Amino acid sequence: MTTDTEQTTTGLEFPCKCDGCRGRTANLSDIWDTYQIPIKVEGYYFSETTRRFFHSRILSFRHLAGGSLAVRESLAGDMHNETRVHRVTVWCKYGHILPRDIATDTFSTGAKATASMRALPDDAANSCECHGCQLDRAGR
Repeated sequence: MTTDTEQTTTGLEFPCKCDGCRGRTANLSDIWDTYQIPIKVEGYYFSETTRRFFHSRILSFRHLAGGSLAVRESLAGDMHNETRVHRVTVWCKYGHILPRDIATDTFSTGAKATASMRALPDDAANSCECHGCQLDRAGR
């Protein structure tokens, strides 16, 4: 099935040919070690240069329902790397990051971030607005 057919049957139109529009998932449910995460997710967020600039480290992850993934990371709390902060990011099954509120999603300790990640509902990625998730909700 082509992208144009999917767009016509769902009533949604996207001008791109991204993996979400083509129905190709990132297979995040296959991840079993943290080194695989930068390979599977889309964009620059976990690229080596971005992680080096922000002094970021992937500490742990949790599989969520539908093939999505929650990732706990540690990064510089200020531009001089004098403090460390922790945060949890959620990725949909197509490898897109869900928007987050930086003010409330940053934690001072790893224990607080871990508790936040454990408290995430399994359907935390249902609010994703990437093309693939929109098409899925529209009945692709």
